[in-house]
Amino acid sequence: MKNTTRIILGLVCIAICVVLFLAFPTYSKKPEAYGGSMHVLELDETGGENTLVKRIARAQFRIMNADTYDFPKETIAYYVEKLGAFETIALLSEVTDGLCHYASHAIGEITYEKTKSVATAEKLCGDVCYSGCIHGAVIGALKEAGVELFDNNEISFFELADYAKKVCESEITGACFHAVGHTLFSYVYPNIEEPLEACAHYENKGIQHYCATGVFMEVAEQGDMVTGDPRNMYPCDNAGIFSAACYRYKVESLAEDLGGVHDVSELKNICNSLEGSARRGCYNGLGKFFIPTIRDNMPFINEVCSSDHSEDEHICVQGAIEMDAYYDEERALRICEVLTTEELKETCRASAQAENKHFNMEKSFEPYF
Repeated sequence: MKNTTRIILGLVCIAICVVLFLAFPTYSKKPEAYGGSMHVLELDETGGENTLVKRIARAQFRIMNADTYDFPKETIAYYVEKLGAFETIALLSEVTDGLCHYASHAIGEITYEKTKSVATAEKLCGDVCYSGCIHGAVIGALKEAGVELFDNNEISFFELADYAKKVCESEITGACFHAVGHTLFSYVYPNIEEPLEACAHYENKGIQHYCATGVFMEVAEQGDMVTGDPRNMYPCDNAGIFSAACYRYKVESLAEDLGGVHDVSELKNICNSLEGSARRGCYNGLGKFFIPTIRDNMPFINEVCSSDHSEDEHICVQGAIEMDAYYDEERALRICEVLTTEELKETCRASAQAENKHFNMEKSFEPYF
């Protein structure tokens, strides 16, 4: 009996040690950057060397809402205060394998509250967690404006869109206005008409497009694009001038509507049934959707993007390469070399080497409208 008790106690001790080892590693490890690259210009790590706090944060992030990675803002605020924005988002990214977009919104909001600067949030967080921190900073700025604009219950999305111009004054224009689209939609979910009207209020086609992609990405994230019927093009069949922006995100939902099928031919049949900017946007979405497969089988990009219309092929390549180069430019350039024409290779290289990748403001936006 005593031996049995000792064995049980010994096993319990071993289990406790394993848990402590996992939660509190004894080595100092630089977290790998998932979901973006850390291009931090200066760190705000007031407590960045506080190893114990970092270990506790890592352990807490591992056990909190593991399915959704949706952490309470108060928890995030505590670690931003203790560790700084950079260390907090690095830990989130490490623990969640980069699936921390919405959780990192809080980091951006808190950083904006402290600095009143979206540009500062971008410098501190980079594009980690798929630019979630930048989105959060814009959300914080627009919420601040929203209190003033909506006090009299006279909601003016045009006023809010104009205010966003001041918020998005740095070099991250595309990403910033994409975040504006997310935020405008969140005010009136599930109504997409007013946010899209606000996006159309901008004169610059690139800003219009990225603002609209923010609206439609939010629709997709809410699960509203999946209808169960691959013939149902909601909401893209009523997207007006923003059909291309919508179909960029609709393709993934159509794959779910087809029963989770990843057969490129079935999805291309749907794209080929569309016309004009809707068709081109659908091809852009094909490139974006199939990039994980293309990474493992680079020549597959030729099957995904082949079309009787050259504009379809070029915009499909942009959809794939802008997304991939955002995280690994060298790999994206290797994909470019397997394309079958020099013209497509040139489009591909330009997409891979663009300063802001899939928020590139330098390309022509005519095919998207």
